Amino acid sequence: MESIGVDRLFATWIVGGSIPYQVLPMLTFLIALLMAIATGTSWGTMAILFPLILVPTYETSGGSAEIFYATTSAILGGAVAGDHMSPISDTTVMFALACNVTLKGHVNTQAPYVIWVAFFSVNFGYIQIGYNA
Repeated sequence: MESIGVDRLFATWIVGGSIPYQVLPMLTFLIALLMAIATGTSWGTMAILFPLILVPTYETSGGSAEIFYATTSAILGGAVAGDHMSPISDTTVMFALACNVTLKGHVNTQAPYVIWVAFFSVNFGYIQIGYNA
């Protein structure tokens, strides 16, 4: 990550002012959600995003505890939500095997729950906390 400059890229986007710090919790949640779906691991997503996003978020928000904690929560929540419906997640595959259902069928039953929770989390949680609700 350091050798290709990903850490500097995120820091430049966040600290450089091109992204307002008020939307960082919401964007972080969506990034974590998509990354966990793509990789199938919540722990891996957390390990990648914590060092990349938290330090620049703290710096650009001027040390705002609310934004920092909301961004931390967004990483955790997005990673778990994405892992919950990822078709390549180990827990999703093992559940489908243990319950003798198809993997596609299990993902199709989990996706609506994740989508609803993500919708409410973004609209009534992360956006609201970003703008001091």
